[in-house]
Amino acid sequence: PVNKREYGPGQHGQRRKGKLSDFGLQLRAKQKLKGHYGDVSEKQFRKVYEEADRRKGDTSENLIGLLESRLDAVVY
Repeated sequence: PVNKREYGPGQHGQRRKGKLSDFGLQLRAKQKLKGHYGDVSEKQFRKVYEEADRRKGDTSENLIGLLESRLDAVVY
């Protein structure tokens, strides 16, 4: 590819994509986390998040710690 363009092919390829909203950014981050830990279901992820929120300290660190300690994540 000598002339690699930054847009997709076709008639509408040069349209600019808008910036993601705050919700979109949070959703992307959540999906990334869920996929990284073996595609955890939404229900399981919500339970793990609620447990992390109940514990003392930083919720995000607690969440990652709980996800890391899951047996399927250790085996996966």
